[in-house]
Formats: sequence, structure tokens, C-alpha cells
Amino acid sequence: MAYGRERVPQILLVEDDEGDALLTEKALSKGPVAFDLHHVETGADALAFVEAWAPRPDLILLDLNLPGIHGTEVLTAAPFQPSAAPARRLRRISYM
Repeated sequence: MAYGRERVPQILLVEDDEGDALLTEKALSKGPVAFDLHHVETGADALAFVEAWAPRPDLILLDLNLPGIHGTEVLTAAPFQPSAAPARRLRRISYM
């Protein structure tokens, strides 16, 4: 990190629906804060990403209705527990 520059917040978006992912990214980009958005589509990918990522993301936007590993299972997995992952978590469910 360069002197005089703040670290850019890191956001992990876990969303299997491409339309919802694009909508979420567009909504976030309208805010006043710059950020780096990382997008994965499955619970398994989210677990692997969080385990490999250092430091932990600042915010995790998690769809609960995911293929394979359900979002609630992702939340109870070790890398997502508060002691292991100090990230803020927001659960999302979209019904069409």
C-alpha cells in the first residue's frame, strides 16, 4: 500500500444469476465509495475464495439460493464464522 492512500474496500458477491449480479454491481457503483468487486457463482467457489483470500473481504453479499452448497451452509462453514472472517455479511434472496 502506498503512503497517503487508503485501502480500497474489497467486496465479495456470491450470486449465481448473472442478471442479479449485474444489477447489484450497478447499484453499488452508484455509491460514493470506490471498491473492488469480486464475483463468484457458487457456494463452493465462495468457500474456496474466502479461504485463499488475505485479508478477508470487507463485505460479503451472499445469495442464499445457490446451486450445490446452499447459502446457509456457506455461512456456517469455518471460513465464514466471525472468529475466522471479520467481514460484514449480507444475505440476499431474490424471488422472481
